[in-house]
Amino acid sequence: MTLHYYRPESKDYAKHADRIAPVSRGESVKRSLARTDTTYFAVNQLGLKPYTWQSRFWDLLMRGYNPMVCSARQVGKTCAIAVFALQACIYNTLPLSTTKRTRVIVVSKSIDQSRKIIADVKEWMRVGDDRVRELTKGKIENFFTNQINKGQDASNTKAIITFGNGCEIISLPPTESARGYTGSILFLDEAAFFPDEEIFESTLRPIVSQTGNRICMTSTPNGQQGFFFKHFDPEDHTERHEFERLWVPYTSLYLDDPQIVATRDVMRETAQALGNERSFDQEHMASFNASAASFFDNEDIDSSVVKDKQMLCSYNKPCDMGVDFGGKYSRTVITITALEGDQKKGHIRLLYQYEYQPEKDLGLIDDIKKLMNEFRIQRVIFEDCPAADTFKQMGEKVGLPIHMFSPAK
Repeated sequence: MTLHYYRPESKDYAKHADRIAPVSRGESVKRSLARTDTTYFAVNQLGLKPYTWQSRFWDLLMRGYNPMVCSARQVGKTCAIAVFALQACIYNTLPLSTTKRTRVIVVSKSIDQSRKIIADVKEWMRVGDDRVRELTKGKIENFFTNQINKGQDASNTKAIITFGNGCEIISLPPTESARGYTGSILFLDEAAFFPDEEIFESTLRPIVSQTGNRICMTSTPNGQQGFFFKHFDPEDHTERHEFERLWVPYTSLYLDDPQIVATRDVMRETAQALGNERSFDQEHMASFNASAASFFDNEDIDSSVVKDKQMLCSYNKPCDMGVDFGGKYSRTVITITALEGDQKKGHIRLLYQYEYQPEKDLGLIDDIKKLMNEFRIQRVIFEDCPAADTFKQMGEKVGLPIHMFSPAK
C-alpha cells in the first residue's frame, strides 16, 4: 500500500482548534502541561499558532516515535524542530542517563543552515519572553532568555545554547566533525541533501545509539536517491519502517492557512504554463521527482527502458556495461544494456544486472572479464568517483575498454 499525503479532516482540525486556543490574559499557564504537551507549550508560552501537522509531529515525538517528515518548503519544518528543542531543554524532558541533562543535537545540510536553527531557537525565546510578560502583566521579565547560562564556563555560540539547568542544544554539519557527540535526540534537517549515506550510518546514527536511538528526519525531497528517500519509501516497497512517516505538501494547510494554499495554487498554475510543473511539485507538493543534480530525468529513463523481459546470460549484439560504485553501506551495481531499434524510436533494453553486497565487490574486474566473454560489450562505463580509481587502473591493465562518466560535469 502506498503512503499518502497528510490531509487533516475537518473533525481533526476542530480538535486542533480547541488545542490552540490560548489561555486568557491573567490566567496561569499550567507548567505540567507545558512540559508534556508541545502544542500547549507553543501556544501558551511562545504565543505560536502551530499548524495541524506540527502538532501531530510533536505528539509523535512526545510518545517516543521517530517521525520522518517529507514536506513542502515554507511549511514550518525548522520552526517545529526549534520549538521542540527549546521545550525539551527548558523542562529537561529527555535527560541522558549519564549527565541527567537533555542534549539536543541538530544536523542540517550545511553549517549555516544548522546555525540558523540555533538562531531560530533564540528568536523563539525572545518571542516567548514577550508572551510570558503579557500573561503575567509585566511581573515576569525575560522568562526564557534568563534561562541561558551566562557563566564564563558556559558554551554559548552560534552553534550551541547552554541553559542554566545544564541542558544543551548543539548544531552540527553533516560531516566527520559530528563524530564523537552523544545526544538525547538527533534531528536531521533537510536530510535529503546530506552528502551520502555513509555519513548517516557511520557518523550521525551513533550519536544516539546509546540513548534510545531517537532520530527525527525532516526534508524537502531531492529526487529518488539517498538515504532519506530510501527510509521514507514513498511507494511502500518495504513492509516495516524504522520511522513514522509524515508526508506534508502545501495543500495540507488548506484548513490551517487557506491564504497560503490559494497563493501557491496560483504559483502552480504559472509553473504549469511555463513547463516547470515537475520542479514546483518537488518544492511545494513534496514529490520525489528528479533532483536538480540528476543528469537524466527519472521518468524519461523509465519510459525509455524495457525492463519486463527476462535477464539474459549472453547477448551477441553490441551493448554497453555501466558500473555504479557503492561504499561501506551502499551497493556496487553492474548493468548491461543495449539499444533496440533506431535512436529516435528505439528503446534501451536492460539485458543484465547484478548488485554486490556492500564492500563485497573486490572481484569486480574478474566478473567484468567473464561477462565480456558472454556479451558483446563495446564500452565499460565507470562512474567517475574516488571508489572507481583502483578498479580503473586494474581494468586498464587487463585491456578493458573503460570510459569514465561524471554526471556532475
